[in-house]
Amino acid sequence: MAMLNIRLWLLVLLYSTALAIPAAQPIEAALVKRARGDASDPIDAWFSTEGWESMAEQDCYAMLCLGKGRVFQKVSSAEGDRNRGGSGADTTPFKDDHTTKRNTERISDETISAEEFPWASTAEGGKSPGGSTQSYVFPATRAEQQAQGKAISFGYSGKGSDVNNGQHFRINFVGELGEYCQAAMRGDHSICRRDNVQSVLFGVTVILANFVFQYMRDGGVPYQFRRVGKPGKRSDILGEYPVAKISPSS
Repeated sequence: MAMLNIRLWLLVLLYSTALAIPAAQPIEAALVKRARGDASDPIDAWFSTEGWESMAEQDCYAMLCLGKGRVFQKVSSAEGDRNRGGSGADTTPFKDDHTTKRNTERISDETISAEEFPWASTAEGGKSPGGSTQSYVFPATRAEQQAQGKAISFGYSGKGSDVNNGQHFRINFVGELGEYCQAAMRGDHSICRRDNVQSVLFGVTVILANFVFQYMRDGGVPYQFRRVGKPGKRSDILGEYPVAKISPSS
């Protein structure tokens, strides 16, 4: 009799527990709405900045202070190769003696690689046919370039981003972010109005705005770059560089 009572009690307990469990919600309610991937509804893509923190800070400066924004359209590898030509990155402007003939400057002896932004993998990269948009290039290290390449590839295809060619995406950086990246991720432009903001890039304390360049084809002087400088105060930063000779509209 005692054993029968125990079994009955267990059955009652199990039945009561089953009644207490709410019915499963429709699967659709549990799904997160996926962005369409067009310009008005871009996909949020997440990129770890580990190993390329300095280059990320350069990219954030372009996004925040040079008007590039955070939404871009992914393109094919072939288009990316053309963009590298359009931005001037493939002219190796910071390598060896190229700084003199390309009218550029390194941050350190190790910054011989050219970081371009917007990235070559975007429709906004390179230079538009009409010349209305132009990528910026920054001196960077090969080590950070390699780390960035892996991070971008993973950001396009990992963490649920799945950004395909032709789709628009919004850049989200995660990691040890510098001052410009922190501001860019929250949309705070006030840092752009401050003078002489110092950043530690590639182990050197510099004013980032002093190391921004654009590829220009001007008259008989091909393959040269102009130093962009701080928005609104370019004349103070250009110094001895030939502003009249290499104009933004070239």
